[in-house]
Amino acid sequence: MRLRHTTAPSKAILTASIFDVMANNENLKRGAATQFRSGEEAVRNGRNGGVASGRRRRDRRTFRETMLELLALPDIDRNGNPVVSPLTGKPLSIRESIVMQALLSARKGNMRALQTILDAVGERTFKVEADVNLDTMSDAQLDEIVRQISSNIR
Repeated sequence: MRLRHTTAPSKAILTASIFDVMANNENLKRGAATQFRSGEEAVRNGRNGGVASGRRRRDRRTFRETMLELLALPDIDRNGNPVVSPLTGKPLSIRESIVMQALLSARKGNMRALQTILDAVGERTFKVEADVNLDTMSDAQLDEIVRQISSNIR
């Protein structure tokens, strides 16, 4: 038990900490009686967690496989006609049609579509922030900052 004083001089608060409780025979007896039951519970809980984890992993795999199958289906327009590639004249899959739309959107200036395309092909983009006061810096200082940033990116 600890006595803690408050800002008011006439008040004091008595608090107990878990570390203030000492081990005694009563605690030891209670621990021995429940020792094996808690171990069995731990095994049961661990098994249940493993079963749930396996079920979730199988569900994710099934979802991924289903999505890949659906993306491989031929794409059709509003009239039910197959969407054809403007380059090859062959019908496009849904996946190819989505990529084509992302490319067209990126060409129109959609930066999120561009970022998605660059991420998909493995290009790395960097966001660089610098605290620079252009009014007080010389051209040589700015060139040095740009050189340092460029060397870190490569």
